Amino acid sequence: MKHKLILCRFSLGYYGYIGVLYEPIQACIAQHRYAFQIGMQSSKTCDAIFNVLFMVPRMLESGEKLQVVKKEIEYFQQMAKTHNHSVLSTFMKWVSIRYFDPFILIKVWPNFFF
Repeated sequence: MKHKLILCRFSLGYYGYIGVLYEPIQACIAQHRYAFQIGMQSSKTCDAIFNVLFMVPRMLESGEKLQVVKKEIEYFQQMAKTHNHSVLSTFMKWVSIRYFDPFILIKVWPNFFF
């Protein structure tokens, strides 16, 4: 059980701060997702949530399709409600509004739409 906690924290530290400089961003996303799953399976929700907090912005940076990112965010919002985790819930609401509100999208990327 202890090795799973170490894996979650290692993934957070390495792929969150160092790995993005030396490894493909898609590999970092995959490792954050894996660490999230391990953390949730071993009831280390806090460590799992911190991996999500790094994973979602990396997905947006990597050029992932917005529909895929939106589905991931909805999944994480559902997990936050299920586990009553206010930090993840607040973060996912902010990301949803920030990146998927059409009026904000037009302000952020005006040349993309016109």
